[in-house]
Parts: sequence; C-alpha cells; structure tokens
Amino acid sequence: MKFDTHSAVSPAFDCVPMGPLVILNLCWCCYWVEVIDLPVFQPNDYLFKNHADKGKKKWEIIAWAIREIISEAGSLQ
Repeated sequence: MKFDTHSAVSPAFDCVPMGPLVILNLCWCCYWVEVIDLPVFQPNDYLFKNHADKGKKKWEIIAWAIREIISEAGSLQ
C-alpha cells in the first residue's frame, strides 16, 4: 500500500486511537491510497541457485527476493 505523501494525517493507529483517526481520515477529502495486489510468491530451486550470493540460508534469499519484489512494485527504490 502506498499512501499519499502530501497527507497531513498518518493512517497508523499505533499512536492515535482508532476513533479519532477515523474522524480525521473522513474529514480529509483528498486522502488516497494505492493498493498493489501481487501474486503469491513461490520460491523454487532457480531462485536458490542463481541468487545464492544474497544469503547463506534459504530464508535469507527468500527475504531478499520478497524485499526486491515489494520495492520494485511500489517504486520504493
């Protein structure tokens, strides 16, 4: 999910209770979010053989691959 960077209200409810946050978000007319739906990631032997330099264990290579997919899809690089 990519949130509008020009928004004055943060959608995080870890520091603001849910009730006031809902009211603030409803008052903000131009608030938008882009939801990017990615397919399910299935690691395979090709990933582990060709990207063995990204980590010593399989979970490290999978974590690297998922981070790359998310950062490319969300234009975070």
